[in-house]
Amino acid sequence: DTTGTAALPAGRAPHDVGWDRGRVLRVAGAVATGVVFLVSLWSLDPDPGRLSGAWPNLRAVLTGMWPPAFSGDLLMAVLESLLMALGAAAVGAACGLVLALLTAVNTTPWRPLSAVVRVLLVVVRGIPDLVYALLFVAALGLGPYAGFLALWISSTALAAKFFADSLEQLDPLPHEALTSVGARRWQAFAAGIWPQFVPSFTGNGLFVADLALRESVVLGIAGAGGVGYLMQESIATLRYDTTAAIVIAIAVVVYAIETLARIARRHLL
Repeated sequence: DTTGTAALPAGRAPHDVGWDRGRVLRVAGAVATGVVFLVSLWSLDPDPGRLSGAWPNLRAVLTGMWPPAFSGDLLMAVLESLLMALGAAAVGAACGLVLALLTAVNTTPWRPLSAVVRVLLVVVRGIPDLVYALLFVAALGLGPYAGFLALWISSTALAAKFFADSLEQLDPLPHEALTSVGARRWQAFAAGIWPQFVPSFTGNGLFVADLALRESVVLGIAGAGGVGYLMQESIATLRYDTTAAIVIAIAVVVYAIETLARIARRHLL
């Protein structure tokens, strides 16, 4: 049958794909998502009139941000946040790689261990970074060391999730070929998995550093070092020129990290 109708049930037109179980589930999922979105939006009590009347206040804030007030203390605080975030991201990437190897189905030595580690990582990621910062500040006192430890925990869990997902998406044929000819586990990993994984490891590692830098600003509000305390103080005292300087400095650093990630991916892919 050259019309292609033989694959369709009797009595169904060629252009009618019907309502099978998969299509019903997809449509139901889309409708449920739309309903949840509308209910969530409605629960926020949207008021277009408030938006139209907010311009004078917004204009006052934007006017106060110019010109930005850069200072030596501000730049040192930004540098502290950068060093804190990069250090936490580097150690977190190393620890996250170990956990990812235990989690990914194609590298874990024992399937039950993979399930346990995955659940542990979900629990760790479910706790806000600010909670970790408050705990370490209470235990160790104010300063960047508490922020580093808080970022280390969150960076480890996040990096492990990214790395595990990337490992499971790799081509399994090189690893299986090496294993079939008698290569040991570490040899098969080094020659069959790691070369494919390097681009993802680099890109995801730099993305974790990007997230850690922005999160360090929030942790600084809790006294965990960095530029967050200065930002909170500038907003509370209506010194929006200092706030603008902090935002510009953080944006420049984040752009630099993103540029480095693009360059690394270009040379590794």
